[in-house]
Amino acid sequence: MHKTVDDPEAQLRSGYVDVCLLNEAANMPFNAYKITLRGTQDRAGFLVLTTNKPTRSRGAWVVRLADGAEKDVREGREPALKLLRLDPKKNAAIVQNAKSVIDRALRYAIEENEGLDEGVILEADAKLCAPPFEAEKHVKTLPVFGLLDVTAEVTKRLHGRSFAYVVGADFQQQNAATAFRVMARDARPESLKDFVLVAVRSWFLRGGGDEDDLIDCMVADKFTPDNTFVVGDWSGDWQKGNHGYGPVSFEAFKSRGYEIVGATKKKTQAALHGKNPDVEQSVGKLRTFIADNRFFVAAGEATAGLQKALLKCDARVDTYGNLRPKGIHAHLIDTCRYPLWFIATRIEAVAMTVPSYVTARR
Repeated sequence: MHKTVDDPEAQLRSGYVDVCLLNEAANMPFNAYKITLRGTQDRAGFLVLTTNKPTRSRGAWVVRLADGAEKDVREGREPALKLLRLDPKKNAAIVQNAKSVIDRALRYAIEENEGLDEGVILEADAKLCAPPFEAEKHVKTLPVFGLLDVTAEVTKRLHGRSFAYVVGADFQQQNAATAFRVMARDARPESLKDFVLVAVRSWFLRGGGDEDDLIDCMVADKFTPDNTFVVGDWSGDWQKGNHGYGPVSFEAFKSRGYEIVGATKKKTQAALHGKNPDVEQSVGKLRTFIADNRFFVAAGEATAGLQKALLKCDARVDTYGNLRPKGIHAHLIDTCRYPLWFIATRIEAVAMTVPSYVTARR
């Protein structure tokens, strides 16, 4: 019998179920899973789910199911469900050559340096970062096992001076900042390109306050000009955060001794100001790093605001079809986008080893 899930309570509730299949489970509400699973208990039936990775918050429960089963296996318990991960390239129903042509057709509409998975990947009613962000997986107690703090090495290579922290800062109306450490397997140049970003402290002046108030918070927490490099919203190079009178945002940091830059390079040497990275692409970059387990948040109250923002920030698509963070949590998301973009778009150039034939003596 085939049924829809428009109204799970009315359409799916049933007993004495031997076998049930939920196709494209990530497109269904959690209630559909709960009701059909309960229906199998009368006769010891079973439930099969087929799904792709969810791109909307409605399907986040599917990810939690898989993570729960894998956690049981890691901790030596028998999982309550059987998890099978299948390679889509082995799907005989998909003509791989046709898929390749479709990918090429999609690329006609995007810039050469854009990735298909970093473009318009969300729908207007989705959460911006969750999924793929999950507290159980991406909130970590420091130190992160197996990773070395290479922040000093990375900032030296990218900016010419070593710092202990990289801080992303946003100045639009309500000031916010997040401090990061850059981690890698080791400090060898070839390892730096696979860097991991770990947020260790966040600040959000939700109730008001200007750039100096934000800096006061940073200094109080010992993120000082001596150990902190700031990557800020480029608009702070030409306006104050509240768009009022007074020193522009960057100048407020510079006057207190901080070194601050924008996330992107200026287009030309003659350009007065830089331009922030494309919102859609930089959000996509952040989502990709989260999904690839290259972006983490340190556990604890110091990052509670950022944890909430990553879980709760809404997404919207504007009238031009561009992806935008929505709501109060967008400020802290921006503090992640800027330093990630700054590092990710520069690290390949400096994390290259010199071939042996170049250095070998003749």
